[in-house]
Amino acid sequence: MRRICLCLALGMILVWSGDAAAGCPIPLAGSYAFTGESGLISAPDGFDTTKLTPLDDKVSYTSFSVQGIRIFNPDGTGSVQATEVETIVPAPNSPSPPSPRA
Repeated sequence: MRRICLCLALGMILVWSGDAAAGCPIPLAGSYAFTGESGLISAPDGFDTTKLTPLDDKVSYTSFSVQGIRIFNPDGTGSVQATEVETIVPAPNSPSPPSPRA
């Protein structure tokens, strides 16, 4: 009896989802939060490709993170509001860090 009820319930869900998909494409609309992060190790003289180590000690690290809200309108337009944070750790004995992005 449980199997019959389960099969009927699954069948009804599949029929309903098929009807819902028939009207596609449905435009994406609404507000959606997002986050992201990234890190980068850079060496001006490059890396040893066999050991994956820097060729010298001039290595810097950059970390980047972002969070915000994307707004999608039904007519295909939209907007984004975000906050970005970037941290640069310069290589030892290097000149002053680069200026922030505009």
